[in-house]
Amino acid sequence: MYTIGQIGELAQLSRSTLLYYDRIGLLAPSAKSSAGYRLYSEADLARLERIRTYRAAGLSLERIGELLWADDADHLTQALEARLIALNQEIQQLREQQRLVLDLLGQAHYFIQGRVLDKSTWTALLREAGLDDA
Repeated sequence: MYTIGQIGELAQLSRSTLLYYDRIGLLAPSAKSSAGYRLYSEADLARLERIRTYRAAGLSLERIGELLWADDADHLTQALEARLIALNQEIQQLREQQRLVLDLLGQAHYFIQGRVLDKSTWTALLREAGLDDA
């Protein structure tokens, strides 16, 4: 059995994080010592590793709780596929922002020449960069 400090060190998580996981029902200790200390088993450590892996994949704690309680491969597959879709959308948005920044850098002469950009000029620059009101 592991104390909260030991399991925290093994998992590289703070005591407060482990207490929070206990409070929200993600990771309850398997036992308590006679002095009232939380004690964690090997199974608890394995569960904590699953929690850490799912967090690293970007899943919310709420979703992780659902997956741990369901303990079903179909639920896990659906959650990971949904996360992949969300990541692809985020990547697309970042690429669009990257293109915009590159286009604006290409328009840097507007700033270097000391020209003041009004709303219509900015609107034109954004349209040239491929962005519109939609």
